[in-house]
Amino acid sequence: IRESRRAPSPKESSMRPLTQHIKNDVMVIVVDDVARVNDSLSDEYRQAVYHAAGEHPGGRVALDLGAVDFISSSGVTMLVGLQKRLLGAKGQLVLFRLQPYVREVLRQMKIDRLFKIAEDEAQALGLFPPVPSA
Repeated sequence: IRESRRAPSPKESSMRPLTQHIKNDVMVIVVDDVARVNDSLSDEYRQAVYHAAGEHPGGRVALDLGAVDFISSSGVTMLVGLQKRLLGAKGQLVLFRLQPYVREVLRQMKIDRLFKIAEDEAQALGLFPPVPSA
């Protein structure tokens, strides 16, 4: 497991760095800045998540939403945008540790079926196909 916290760029200086690590060739991003996820006036956090996901070769990303107990339309926009970016690059996104309210919002909006959803990190990692040996 490789764990990292990247330093924020000057543009992101008011934002905590993303918590992320690589496990089984999957980029695991922990969404731990709930206020930023739901901030409709700034897309800094969203862009930081997109950037981190885009840096991982293969586009295999698991997003830990365990700290997110509320999700606004801005948060939903971030999830859908990330899914579109990864699918466009032949990648894959799995969401895991969704709080009941977040899961219900996605279900009510009928977009839960757009995502693979897992209970925990181990289950999320198991939803990715094995990486072919070189």
